[in-house]
Amino acid sequence: MCIRDISLSVAAILALGAPSDSAEAQETSPRAPEAPSVEGAESEAPSVEGAESEAPSVEGAELAGDPAAVAEESQIERVVRPDLFEAYRPNYFLFGGAEDQVMFQFSFRYNLWPSDSRIQVFAAYTQRAWWRLYDFEESSPFTELNYNPEFFVRIRYRTPLLMDGFDQLMIGYAHESNGEDEDRSRGWDRIYVEQRFVHFFGPVSLDSPALRIYLRLWVIVHKDEVTPDFDDSGGPGQLIVDFTSGVTPAGTFEVELLAGKGGYNLELDRWRLQTGLRWTPPWADWVKFTPGLYLQGYFGYLQSLERDNIRDDAVRVGVFFAG
Repeated sequence: MCIRDISLSVAAILALGAPSDSAEAQETSPRAPEAPSVEGAESEAPSVEGAESEAPSVEGAELAGDPAAVAEESQIERVVRPDLFEAYRPNYFLFGGAEDQVMFQFSFRYNLWPSDSRIQVFAAYTQRAWWRLYDFEESSPFTELNYNPEFFVRIRYRTPLLMDGFDQLMIGYAHESNGEDEDRSRGWDRIYVEQRFVHFFGPVSLDSPALRIYLRLWVIVHKDEVTPDFDDSGGPGQLIVDFTSGVTPAGTFEVELLAGKGGYNLELDRWRLQTGLRWTPPWADWVKFTPGLYLQGYFGYLQSLERDNIRDDAVRVGVFFAG
């Protein structure tokens, strides 16, 4: 072996035996845990987009996992946020009666202050007509028209949900007249307060059977000089009791009772009593102003302004339009 080969062999041995700088650094310093690469971290940790897709939103939670929240939101929509323009009192077209062969009424209200608050302001209008439809010899005349505009404030004791008990108060101003002049003129203006009581038979829902009681008290602030006895006919107010069956497969049945008396004493003079039975078909929630059947009986005084001091007993039947 030549000297050149021996020197190369010695150099190779020395190179294998000497530790390198990188290995020495690994032995003398504590080993740090291996950090995943950026690509690995992205694959293991969910991205922001993935987190958003996995975590349901509040609305999604109500729709998917909380039926009670869905029902609650539906009640809010139907109770607090109804249409701005909607039915107020019953809208009907009835046949019957001795002289007035047809009586009809249309009534609407408009929300002047739409909001989710407990206080809302409304303007309302109701008109009733008595029509001798079959009196062809006299060209089927209208015997009387009554016009009744109102402005009122409704105060809910709790919002946005329904509740058992005393749930709302109405304070308003009402004008009612027959639009005639001189001797035929009839009219009065009132400031009223109306308290409502509700009891639900079952879940507190618009679809449940419910009893509603309305007590309306008023003060007459103006009356037509031709009718000074409106105090005796109208009295201090009226009471309305209404029971609804709730939504059933056969539709909704509703029984109403309206009672009032004239005068400001305990005597039952100039009294009035209205009873009614209404049936709403089961598809009423799908079609606005769906016609239903209406049976109405009225006994006593003050069904119309011109005959406030004449007793009027009549049973009528026809249709009404669910709002």
